[in-house]
Amino acid sequence: MQIATTTITLTDNPLKIDEALGNPQWRERWKAVGVRKGDLRQFLAAEFSMSMESLGYIKQPLDRMKLVRSDDKNLPLYYLALFSRNETAYRFWNDVLKYGTDQTSFWE
Repeated sequence: MQIATTTITLTDNPLKIDEALGNPQWRERWKAVGVRKGDLRQFLAAEFSMSMESLGYIKQPLDRMKLVRSDDKNLPLYYLALFSRNETAYRFWNDVLKYGTDQTSFWE
């Protein structure tokens, strides 16, 4: 059995990333930072957090996001984050980060 993996690249429908971030200037920052391609997920998560902050939400640093990994090879897939305008929500989010487990299936 062969499993296909997907790698995020800047040429894969870049307009979707523009729409998700709400800002097409992320490419210039990406080039200026000179981040390795493997760090694109982290970079995009931080960019999304900045976009949410511009809408009035409390900015979330990367260490306050939950990295979700694949079941098969434990590869990083995406970041899960909470964005709120109220600090009270983050008390609950801190409990999720502290006591949550790495659920690998809905049926376990």
